[in-house]
Amino acid sequence: MGAPIPLHGIIDIPAIGGGRPGTQGVKKRLLLGTNESPLGPSPLALEAYEKRGLTLNRYPDASYNDLREAIGKRFNCDSTRTVVTCGSETLIHMLIRGYCGPGDEVLFTKLEFRMVGRVARLCGAVPVEVATNGWYADIDALIAGITENTKLVFLANPNNPTGTYLPDSEIRRLHAAIPEHVVFVLDSVYAEYVMEEDYKSGVELVNEFHNTVMIRTFSKYYSLAANRLGWAYGSAEITKTLNTMRAPFNVGSPAPECATAALGDPDYDAVVLGHNNKWMPWFADQLKSMGLDVAPSVGNYVTARYRDVETAEKVYQDLLAEGIMTNYLSSYGLNDCIRFTIGFEEELREVLEVMAKSLSPA
Repeated sequence: MGAPIPLHGIIDIPAIGGGRPGTQGVKKRLLLGTNESPLGPSPLALEAYEKRGLTLNRYPDASYNDLREAIGKRFNCDSTRTVVTCGSETLIHMLIRGYCGPGDEVLFTKLEFRMVGRVARLCGAVPVEVATNGWYADIDALIAGITENTKLVFLANPNNPTGTYLPDSEIRRLHAAIPEHVVFVLDSVYAEYVMEEDYKSGVELVNEFHNTVMIRTFSKYYSLAANRLGWAYGSAEITKTLNTMRAPFNVGSPAPECATAALGDPDYDAVVLGHNNKWMPWFADQLKSMGLDVAPSVGNYVTARYRDVETAEKVYQDLLAEGIMTNYLSSYGLNDCIRFTIGFEEELREVLEVMAKSLSPA
């Protein structure tokens, strides 16, 4: 007798990998590959964590009202149309499962978060990937990719892995071409880092149109990655769909309490932004001085292109041999690129030192 067969060709999709690459024999580990903040959470968030630890025998409040109200106050959102989930990846699952069936198309760019295409396949939908315009998402390519079978359009702004962004005018041009029955998902998980005046996170667009939803996270800017906490802001119709699909206790304590506290700490906001606004452009300039093509990032990470695939692979492996974990972007088809999280000054200087040796003639 044969083994049970999963649905939708799931057996053909590679399983999730084993996490961070190994660094056997290396005492230090510099984690510069997953865009985690090096600064750690707000002191208020840590205080909330310790306090909630005394009541871990109790279920969380399944409404997450305190957190949703804090999100509404911080980002000028309607808290009744805010949904809290276990990480932004869960939102991607819920949106695709909620709006797509077999044969329906999920449209995204080559530089979109890899989970989008993966989840589309898991749900039996058709992932439709369009080309990019260099480091940037190509709005014209996305518009041309819309068909009668399109059910969701995803766009990350700022983009990951390049860190580039598109102004609000371009986002609205795309939205204007999306049919009313198609869901537009604006992935804004790095929005807190963006300082450019022509950038909008998506709150205004959600308030204007019923087919738009914005997804966010507390993993990056708020340094709560271990809590696995994401949230969405959408129209009443989309919010109802998400709330229907989510489990009643889908986020465990003390994650909501930590996030609520973090949202109320403007002093720590200044620390996080001050660090990134100083060291991100500095590190990008250092990479450029080494002759590398560097994406114009507005996030807490920088992507650099090397002269060829072999060089990028060598640099990545040489860094890994020293315990420095970065992100080699082969999964995006960017086989000549590496993405670096902005860490502490001493970590960034060590990256540059190892890289200089790796790139020097033998």
